[in-house]
Amino acid sequence: LLNLRVCDVDFTEKVLAIRDTKFHKSRLVPFTDAVAIPLANYLELFPPASNEANLFASCCSRSKGEQYGASWIHTQFRTLLRMSEIPYGGPDRG
Repeated sequence: LLNLRVCDVDFTEKVLAIRDTKFHKSRLVPFTDAVAIPLANYLELFPPASNEANLFASCCSRSKGEQYGASWIHTQFRTLLRMSEIPYGGPDRG
């Protein structure tokens, strides 16, 4: 998800184009209205500079709209787990 661009989202067909994955494959991942509606709202609130822009561009002034880093995503995910009282025992343990 870190590399998703605006052009990778097809609201008509409701699919995400996931490109060049870990094993250098690409695939289409379907999504439902439960994803489409908030995603459309997000794009309305934070209009991208272009169709090639990162879908979830960092708002940090130093990043200049680049993608979020993996460590930032990991930190946010851990925070959500803690807030939800979901235990985390480390990699592959929770």
